[in-house]
Amino acid sequence: MDLILLIIIFIIFILIILSFSISKIDFVAVSLLGCFVAATITGLVKGIGIDTFIGFIEWRAIIIILSMSIITKIAQDSNLLEFLAVKLFKLSKGNRRTFFWLLCI
Repeated sequence: MDLILLIIIFIIFILIILSFSISKIDFVAVSLLGCFVAATITGLVKGIGIDTFIGFIEWRAIIIILSMSIITKIAQDSNLLEFLAVKLFKLSKGNRRTFFWLLCI
């Protein structure tokens, strides 16, 4: 039974990967739908409740990724990144190696 479940989930995974290459399909919606279908099938076959699935989610990682996305969007909208790049390039006096090391700091 586990092999059949793995094959079904693998097929769902392949469909999600294929949806990335089709530009007319919203891949986020397909990913969420595939996740929901795979979790529902697994829950029904294995008798696992939704609390168990939620317990496996790494909330700290999701919060870090979300907060970094928000910070990056704010910096991009306020042109802060371009301002820093120009300042660092002027500080390095056009030397690419120095500019690279300043970016690393």
